[in-house]
Amino acid sequence: MGRSSSFSGSAGDRRGGLAPPPTMGVMPTVHVLVAEGDPLAAHSLGMALAADGYRVSLAFDGAAALAIGRHDPADVLVTALHLAVVDGRTLLRRLRTAAARLPVLVLGGATGAEADEDLADGRPGALRLLPWPVGTADLVAAVRPA
Repeated sequence: MGRSSSFSGSAGDRRGGLAPPPTMGVMPTVHVLVAEGDPLAAHSLGMALAADGYRVSLAFDGAAALAIGRHDPADVLVTALHLAVVDGRTLLRRLRTAAARLPVLVLGGATGAEADEDLADGRPGALRLLPWPVGTADLVAAVRPA
């Protein structure tokens, strides 16, 4: 069975990234699923997102991320490529089967236009690559909606 955790933060101003924009003046709680094999790194990223007002679920392997995605679909996926049990590419493909336009931030590993095409797999939805290690401020800025 996969390992996971979750927590929430208070609402904050979110502009410039991948999360869905608010509708009709109401700031919904955006659910961000962070799939990262290093629990310390995952908690650090999750705490930064929660402090900015996002509801965060953490998964420390791909199987846990898939389970969370089935039972509590995310608005944004932040994933590493190298995950135990189910790798990040497989996770991305499976979650996008259920939610084709799921915005995704990929942490480390792949870079450049070829990686964008490989990971996007011709599917709609935002996809951004962030080099590892990523700073928490850079991650939060990348998740914030336009």
